[in-house]
Amino acid sequence: MIITEKQHKEAPNSIELGSVDKLAVLAIPELNKRGLKLTTLEGPTLGEIISSLTIVGSTSVMAKGEIYPKFDSFHSIIYDMQTMYGLDRNQPNAAIQALSFFANADRKEDIALITSGSFFSGDHTVHIGLNSGNKLGNNLRSIAINENDLIQTGIQESSPSIQKQFIADLALRLLLDELGIENKNIPFEPRKIEKKLLDKEKSVLNNLKRLLKNSGYKIAFVESAPGGFLTNRLTDIKGGEGVLHSGKILYNSKEKIRAGIPHYSLRKDKLYSKITAFKLAETVFVRRTENNTFEFDNNVLTSVIAIGVTGLLDTPDTREEFKDKKSGGVYYSIIIPGHEPITKKVTLSIQSRQEMKMDLTLKIFNHLIQILEEGE
Repeated sequence: MIITEKQHKEAPNSIELGSVDKLAVLAIPELNKRGLKLTTLEGPTLGEIISSLTIVGSTSVMAKGEIYPKFDSFHSIIYDMQTMYGLDRNQPNAAIQALSFFANADRKEDIALITSGSFFSGDHTVHIGLNSGNKLGNNLRSIAINENDLIQTGIQESSPSIQKQFIADLALRLLLDELGIENKNIPFEPRKIEKKLLDKEKSVLNNLKRLLKNSGYKIAFVESAPGGFLTNRLTDIKGGEGVLHSGKILYNSKEKIRAGIPHYSLRKDKLYSKITAFKLAETVFVRRTENNTFEFDNNVLTSVIAIGVTGLLDTPDTREEFKDKKSGGVYYSIIIPGHEPITKKVTLSIQSRQEMKMDLTLKIFNHLIQILEEGE
């Protein structure tokens, strides 16, 4: 099933894109034109940046995304990077500098886009950083926003979703400024979702959050096709980040291999399959050693539920060897410590890309809810 432009226009649309999505639309063609790829490292935006960038045709500009509700696990890395590069730890953007070096450590030709900090802890400040790497002169740019900025824009009492979009909006403007693309004519505007669909999603998300808290598990996502959407939606509800362990978005084969996906899973007959969904989820439980081998991480083996997702949404894989793979077919795997892994294929109906992602998210979350309820 290949979705045509005509079918896209005729498909029902219950999600109206916000300014963050419109800014992403501006950035993607220029990134493609220049042959640039992005690596995102997101704290307080929790997948909002990469989720907005992964619209139709955008996967070619994405190298990798990593999402962490807290940067606790990065403290030693930040310290090491600050020492290695002689950074002043007392500077306001010292952590952003270190994180940008970390994001670009193995990806010298990428642009790194980073968010760090929180409006609710520490110095109540969020930092946004951009490291343009070797492609644009190794420039590091950063901006900081605080509670006063939220008050001035009138969104200090808004939902987590709107606050994430506000930060991501500013991050993408930083990227557009770096690319020399005018963006001042696009005011900040949150994404609008049909109330019936939004209410249904909130009910599912709150139920999942409750079950995860009761079970003592946190959840980690490794996404290919959804592009950070699952991670982002879970944290659109208050307290959602409290049950999130981490999120990774892996598109190209190089990044999948770096994360521990075996080469054989990336062959034509395996790339979009249950086995690859399982191997994506399995990467949550392994870590790379100094010798570039992989070992199981005992810190997460018993406390984290892993979900891996691969497949094709509305955009077909145009590579010759994958021309027989149909759009709309998505595979996911759920690994719960101490249980047999569960893998499943779902076929999504023709909708806009955002609706297809929403549909997929609800299917996966409802499946996990069913499993957790059976275990209560």
